[in-house]
Amino acid sequence: MEPVPEIRADRSLLLPGPLPPLSHLGATLLRHSVHTSLRYALYQLGLPTPEAPPTRFVALRLYFDRPSLSDSLGTAPGSEEILGALLHPGGAAVAPLPRRLRGALWFHRRRLSTKNSAAGRWLSPNRTSPARTQDPRVRLSELLPPLGDALLGDLIAALDRRRLRTGGQHVDPAQSPEAARFLKDARPDLSRLGLPDPIAASWNDSRPPLDPGSSVPVEIDCPADRLRGGFREYYRHLLDLLRPSLLALGDRAVRRGHLASVEDLFFLPLDLLDDLDGELKPDWLDEAIQSNREEWRELRSRKAPADTLGNVEPAARLSLPDLLVPLWPLV
Repeated sequence: MEPVPEIRADRSLLLPGPLPPLSHLGATLLRHSVHTSLRYALYQLGLPTPEAPPTRFVALRLYFDRPSLSDSLGTAPGSEEILGALLHPGGAAVAPLPRRLRGALWFHRRRLSTKNSAAGRWLSPNRTSPARTQDPRVRLSELLPPLGDALLGDLIAALDRRRLRTGGQHVDPAQSPEAARFLKDARPDLSRLGLPDPIAASWNDSRPPLDPGSSVPVEIDCPADRLRGGFREYYRHLLDLLRPSLLALGDRAVRRGHLASVEDLFFLPLDLLDDLDGELKPDWLDEAIQSNREEWRELRSRKAPADTLGNVEPAARLSLPDLLVPLWPLV
């Protein structure tokens, strides 16, 4: 199966455009969220789901990994075009979809486009989820379900646009709904905009200057696609809802003497956060935080890798004018 042989890694379906390196917590949290959401989306379409995250890190940015995706999807009917949409949403369709998959896509497109449907709640810009726990891992499990529908919507939009490009038809770039509202100065939901990393608050808290002309190198008239960009928008919203639990954990760790500052929390991978609530401070903790901080700072001074990569480097080791990430046209 070789629909896009020149592409080995791509992040344009998830997080297109300029992106500084994520913190180590942010990178591993994104990997877990993408894996969970992709399993949900593929299951809804009746396709094989990956057991391990089909992603890789390049300079602390998360990319879909073509070999892992290809191995997971195998030769299931329609998998060639699904692989193409995940890795090359800006391309054209490479194969017709089987009838069963077209039916599933039609159903979910209608389901997600109905604003008042229960399954379409992720589309609401004012959606909130009251906290029932201070445990970040449990809180994350409360917030993740709508992200699966958001990624499914992005995948459906990519498949639709690739189909339209078949035969050379021109398809204009499209923006997400909140990006379009931002560019039109139409009271956007700023909790959906900003760096996709819990180390920073959304624009709802950081309050960037709302001057699209000075920071957004795109055409103002790019159309909005209701299903495109939902993953990034809801993920940023999710991070705002998760941040209080993370900061509370960091504050407890500081009071125990485990961390020198709450910000140290963001330089630990997601699966090591439980160690911060223990009575004894792990011997490795200070060295790991220092090493990961140094890696993050060093990567911020390098040129960022492209959204789409051919032969990529090995996965990044996992041991802010940058926060005002420009809004980018979505393919």
